[in-house]
Amino acid sequence: MAMFTTRPVAPGATRGERIRQPGARFALACLAVTLLMVPMSASAYVDPNSGGLLFQLLAPLFAAIAGCWMFLRRWFAALFSKLKHKLRRSRNE
Repeated sequence: MAMFTTRPVAPGATRGERIRQPGARFALACLAVTLLMVPMSASAYVDPNSGGLLFQLLAPLFAAIAGCWMFLRRWFAALFSKLKHKLRRSRNE
């Protein structure tokens, strides 16, 4: 999505022609990051052992997902490779 000004490109330009401002997106992104970095007070308490419990629950889950991905990656690659070759053969015939 391009950012435009309302100024015409040249004095004789039509009304629909606009000038691009390439720095507008960057300025908007900087503004958004600056607003997100404003410190806010948090009135919350997290038990020190909660992190350990969370790690004990999530670490095996991530390990299982990574293991399944590594195991099934070759199967999916072979499946898509076969489909790709079949499609190429059907197009060539």
